[in-house]
Amino acid sequence: LLALLFAYVVYQLYKRWKNRGNEAVVEQQQEEVRLPADEEALAALQTLKGDNLLMRGQYKLYQTRLVDILRVFIERTFEVPTMERTSDEILASLTSLKKKNNDTYSTLQHILHLADFVKFAKYNPPVDEHEHALVEAEEFVREATQWHQQQEALKQEIENSKKK
Repeated sequence: LLALLFAYVVYQLYKRWKNRGNEAVVEQQQEEVRLPADEEALAALQTLKGDNLLMRGQYKLYQTRLVDILRVFIERTFEVPTMERTSDEILASLTSLKKKNNDTYSTLQHILHLADFVKFAKYNPPVDEHEHALVEAEEFVREATQWHQQQEALKQEIENSKKK
């Protein structure tokens, strides 16, 4: 019994020693400066466009990646957890966007519902509709970023006026 306990302790120490180099890499990656959310999303959308998934008939993968890019963007921009939520839950959490900028909200709603139809209902729209979803996603990122920056500036202005 003591030999098993000793072997277990040695194994745990070995694992910790072996992974200590990985911890430094993780810390270094965390220290790296990330691009702003909109630039990162637009770059990812351009990469998606260049991957030619539509030409290979991989519509489901295309829509999944498109929505994942938007989920990360929304999470970083609006600080709304999105990765574990359904499309309708994401839309429900963005009610302030709906109230202030209904066109941007409608664009996101269209993209998410199209992706859901492709992923879950086996809907196969024409390639043009997939390409249009990508254009709408780029438009959504730009408009949502602009709207969010305006909201942040307004909040800052209100805080400054309260301090005076």
